[in-house]
Amino acid sequence: MLSNLLLLSPRPVVVCSDEYRYPSDVLVAYDGSLPAMRALQMYALLGLWREARVHVTSIAADSELATRRAHAAAEFLRGHDRSCTVVPIEAAMDPAEAIRIEVIDRGVGLLVMGAFGHRGWSNALFGSTTRRLVERPPCPLFLFH
Repeated sequence: MLSNLLLLSPRPVVVCSDEYRYPSDVLVAYDGSLPAMRALQMYALLGLWREARVHVTSIAADSELATRRAHAAAEFLRGHDRSCTVVPIEAAMDPAEAIRIEVIDRGVGLLVMGAFGHRGWSNALFGSTTRRLVERPPCPLFLFH
């Protein structure tokens, strides 16, 4: 049901538990995919959670790729008057677990990410980072496709 909502909705979706508190820290998970770009743009353009500290991460097995992606997202946010810290993560582990660890370690109150990443429909059908995080959200998720 959530998959259909994300795929068909022209608006972002916030997924959270019954208990919600205003986030003091936001983590933007950015993989360079079209959905990630759209989620980043929508987050910046809506201007929500402006008082929160923003951290931008990208996870890749290659440190240079993770750094390049994280800096690209950070530059976009800075162009929209949002200060942020860059947190590239070089890891060969499952991106959902790397994101979950980062959320917990930083005490993040909101995770911004694109739905269904760079593999598109195959992820929607066979599992994805988004799906794993939605199943067990470490915090509220701001999702956009």
